Order: sequence, then C-alpha cells, then structure tokens
Amino acid sequence: MISIVLNEVIISGITAIIGATALAYASRARQRLSAGTFKAYVSYFVVCLLLLVWFSIWRIAREVFQLRSITSVYIEYGILVIIYVIFAVTSQKIFTMSREFGFSEKTDLIKKAILEKKLKKRTSQRR
Repeated sequence: MISIVLNEVIISGITAIIGATALAYASRARQRLSAGTFKAYVSYFVVCLLLLVWFSIWRIAREVFQLRSITSVYIEYGILVIIYVIFAVTSQKIFTMSREFGFSEKTDLIKKAILEKKLKKRTSQRR
C-alpha cells in the first residue's frame, strides 16, 4: 500500500513540475504579447495550466493525507470540469476567430507565394 501511495505522489509530483514549467513559459509568453484577442486566449490557456498544476498538487495532498472521502472525489471532478469548460470556451472562440479572419484562405495564398518565389529562385539560378 505504501509503494502505491509513493508511486502516486512521485507521478503527481513530476506532473506538477512539468505543469509549473509550462505555466512559467506560457506566462512569460503572455507578458510579451500586445493587448488583443490572442493575448486573451493565452490567458485562458494560462488559467487552465494553473488549474492543472493545482489538480496535481491536490492529488499529492490527497495521497499523502489519505483523503479518500467522496468530497475529495467531487473536488477532483470539479477541477476537471472547470478546466474542460475553459478549454471548450477557448476552442469555440478560436474557431469563431478563424472563421471571421479566414485563416485557411490566407494560408493557401502564403503557401502559393512561397512556392512561386522558390520556383523563380530556381529558374534564375539555372541561367
């Protein structure tokens, strides 16, 4: 039983460290962005990362202090539900933004321009 708890604590600890690292990078990236829609979406992402790190720390505390009540299970599910709702809202907003700005059409034009530039460069080098 002790080895199972120890394994759970180790895995949750590693997960929390990875999450904290991702949170640090995302926060630094957010600070460098100018105000606008993209910065707002990164903010949602940062909140989700923060909740995931909190979830990992909660798992460590639950195992160390052997909190096995139904309340602790509801807390875990509550944290996960909040994370998924934020991800869903952010995904919907990104989808709406992509439809408004037509990113796929712009991407096709950019790819075509790059291809034409490469072809011109190759033909000029052959001469």
